[in-house]
Amino acid sequence: MMQRRPVILSIEEIAAVSVRLAASAALTRMGIKADSTEKTESGELIKASTASRRIEIELESITASATRMRATAKNGAPLYDSPTATEIILQTEKLI
Repeated sequence: MMQRRPVILSIEEIAAVSVRLAASAALTRMGIKADSTEKTESGELIKASTASRRIEIELESITASATRMRATAKNGAPLYDSPTATEIILQTEKLI
């Protein structure tokens, strides 16, 4: 017998989930492998990678309808790849 139970989410949780799903879809669309997702004190952290870059996406719920997204792409130890980080944010925005 299958049991069903309603899932109740707050507006903040729905907003955060939609941004997380859009960010994951953007990474997939760009051919970037998502390695892990973890909860943080302020929200969520998605770690991803390519052969030459390490990527981190921080998601923080600001209000019921606003989620802050910060993408960082590193190309080697001290070097940042701003165009890739910007493109991840732009692709995520298109998918929301």
